[in-house]
Amino acid sequence: MLDKKTTIRWLSVMVVASVLLIGVAGTHAEVTIETVLVGDVGNAADDTSYGSVSYEYRIGKYEVTTSQYTEFLNAVAATDLNALYSSDMATHGGIEQNGGWGNYTYSVKSISDFKSDGVTPNNHPDRDSGTGLGWTNMGVNYIQWEDTLRFANWMHNGQPTGAQDASTTEDGAYDMSLGGGLEAVRKAGATYFVPSEDEWYKAAYYKSGGTNAGYWDYATQSDAVPVEEKPPGGANSAMYSRIIWPWDPNIASVGSYTGSPSPYGTFDQNGSMWEWLEESDAETVDPLKKVLRSGDWWNEAIYLSASHQELASPAWNTSIVGFRLAEPQTEEVLLPGDANRDGVVSADDYGSVQLHFGDTGDAGILGDANGDGVVSADDYGSVQLHFGDMAGLPVPEPGTIGLLAMGMVAILRKRK
Repeated sequence: MLDKKTTIRWLSVMVVASVLLIGVAGTHAEVTIETVLVGDVGNAADDTSYGSVSYEYRIGKYEVTTSQYTEFLNAVAATDLNALYSSDMATHGGIEQNGGWGNYTYSVKSISDFKSDGVTPNNHPDRDSGTGLGWTNMGVNYIQWEDTLRFANWMHNGQPTGAQDASTTEDGAYDMSLGGGLEAVRKAGATYFVPSEDEWYKAAYYKSGGTNAGYWDYATQSDAVPVEEKPPGGANSAMYSRIIWPWDPNIASVGSYTGSPSPYGTFDQNGSMWEWLEESDAETVDPLKKVLRSGDWWNEAIYLSASHQELASPAWNTSIVGFRLAEPQTEEVLLPGDANRDGVVSADDYGSVQLHFGDTGDAGILGDANGDGVVSADDYGSVQLHFGDMAGLPVPEPGTIGLLAMGMVAILRKRK
């Protein structure tokens, strides 16, 4: 039985541990950017001259969503010095601004069961009587080019809360003081960044599975024009030509076209919204403009093709413009069974083995669940053997630690 002094010392340690864990939990990131690995280091460029990348990296599986950008605004835009919020987001986008200068707060909009006339039924799946998610998982729109860099800085800096300064939005991955932000370039050591044109192009169109695998014409693993149809669609579908109409709004949640990923597992790199890119050789042709790719929900199929590059003023922000982020690939310990490298061994890994079946390369290439450098039938067995495993161990919830501490106190009292 513990003596009184030992009991007090033990309880003190538990209380301190609880406080420390609560402090850690309080700094946990509220925004998680799910990324996919883009390998095939040193792949050849396409005949457009784009797509060759000499290093591994990770790119957003989805476009940055309205809810993620709303978290960003609530963290740094109580006083919105750099106009990270556009009033158009309230009228034609998915974010509402509340309060006054110095005390602004932001919230994700819901979607009514009726259209703007208040009479015509709205059949959007995320309406109030549908999923009720509203704009939560839709790509954020009305984004200017500099907004994307400031969001990347915020992610790079650990998602801090405070004024828009060098510790939050004005430095980190990009120095926004260069040319008023318009000349900002990616800094060495950036942990989040807006993808370059080559990085974006490779993730969208490169067939994967070697350094000379070739390119698809469309980001749906196809040389045929994607079918314009409502989600979830089929194996080669995309959101363009106003196909979502008469839904209001005219877009759907990211990743809705579940059967049409790129070879590396990204979604919506064709259709949905134009995506700002970090830089491009095209800037030497017209240095006042920045590059976008993808096509959008409004325009025609011609804009989806790998051959189409869009140039626009960095101040362009409309309902058809958004972005996604990328991050460097860090050295990792391979999780057996995790064929798609998302940190969880699940049914998705069977699909990754099937998609990359027959590929060979370094240990840990996509589809290589057992780490032998060959994607084969053995990898299905590895997925089955390790099904449900996860990378790392979960941190105990502060509430759990607190309950344990209170339980121990009750036990000690009972014994006493």
